[in-house]
Amino acid sequence: MPITRTYCYLESVRPGAFCWSNYDFRGGSKKALTADFNEDGALDLATTNFGTNDVSIYLNNGLGGFGAATSIPVGTGPIGIAVGDLNKDNKLDLVVANASSNNLSFLAGNGMGSFAAAVSIPGLNAPQGVAIGDINNDGNPDVLVTSAYNNNIAVLTGNGTGALVMRTAVNVGQFPEILALADLNKDGNLDIVTPNAVSNTISYRPGNGNATFGVGTDIAAGMFPDFIALQDINGDQNPDILVANLNSNDVTVLLGNGAGTFTAAAGSPVAVGTGPRSLSVVDINGDGKLDLVATNSGSNDLSILAGNGLGAFNAIPGTPLAASELPFSSAAADFNRDGLLDLATASRNGNKAAVRLALCN
Repeated sequence: MPITRTYCYLESVRPGAFCWSNYDFRGGSKKALTADFNEDGALDLATTNFGTNDVSIYLNNGLGGFGAATSIPVGTGPIGIAVGDLNKDNKLDLVVANASSNNLSFLAGNGMGSFAAAVSIPGLNAPQGVAIGDINNDGNPDVLVTSAYNNNIAVLTGNGTGALVMRTAVNVGQFPEILALADLNKDGNLDIVTPNAVSNTISYRPGNGNATFGVGTDIAAGMFPDFIALQDINGDQNPDILVANLNSNDVTVLLGNGAGTFTAAAGSPVAVGTGPRSLSVVDINGDGKLDLVATNSGSNDLSILAGNGLGAFNAIPGTPLAASELPFSSAAADFNRDGLLDLATASRNGNKAAVRLALCN
């Protein structure tokens, strides 16, 4: 049986607590992700820095501490970032969406924590969200990018060398800023889901397995949906949809039936802090049920809610947790390899990230 962990969520070093360790983030960070870039078994951090037009790589020392940033120039106004092996050399690469220069940057990784100079992929319009997945089932990673002003998703197919070819765009709702990929109807093909901030909807577009997508459906969300996560939160083996609604300060929870149809969970929408910008769906308390972490840019904190395994969530005592000013993104991962999930937050202001380490059960 799973061991349930109880956390105090205090900002001091004591049993059951998380402690803040601050690391310099240059220029105001927009998005952060975790991956093992130098193949040492410890999860590292990568952030996009909108103000300084670069990406910062922070290598983990294996104990939850991070070295000084290595910054790599990309395009102008980088926002979205995704990780994958685009050139199939078994090393992790990065793709960055540059909203102001209207292009993507491809950064080839060497497996030692370093990346080659950015290769520009032009022809986009204010790209923001980016995702990597094999959408045509040819064994090569492809890239999909949101174009908020065009109300569509740009589709770029890869050939396994890092090169990408633009295909026909997929129409969605108004002002999509981010997207996610998963096989929501269980037909073996990756589908698109995107929140549409202006139309207050979620667009579901089923994949055909050949880099094209069906009409799908648009589903009502809260006010200004700004982030999306796909996870099976009720244990029925079907992916569900969770959407952070920036202006209604809540999360829409939609349960999937494995056929591309979604129903609001009991208690949806779930109230969080002010201005939620991102979500992590992980088992934070170790009870075998997925929980929810919302990064709230307006209230400068993290809402942590325990899942009941049926699609409902309730705030954990001692939360929300304070965060740096204007947190835009967070990630949950075991940074110090002690079996407990830690939290990293990237802030738009303050030029720093906060890594909150779970100390013990």
